Amino acid sequence: MGADNWGICPKCKKGREKYIAGLRKKADEQYGKIKPEEYLELLDHAKEELGSTLREDYEILTDEDGEFYIKYSCNCSVCGFDYEFEHT
Repeated sequence: MGADNWGICPKCKKGREKYIAGLRKKADEQYGKIKPEEYLELLDHAKEELGSTLREDYEILTDEDGEFYIKYSCNCSVCGFDYEFEHT
């Protein structure tokens, strides 16, 4: 049995959270000093969703001798994060 899935990269998510915190801080500091449209634009950028850039592949099986095998790997197409786990 093998499968692939697309998810949210934990490394990109962490960076995105830091970026959003900076945008919100900037919006708070600029409140009342910039045009309302510019303020709302800052807030809109903070609401943008993070895309699914993490490809996950996994395989789980038992062979004909009864040996159990599991393999998981993932890789982000944006930041290059990768992880691999294998156990028999």
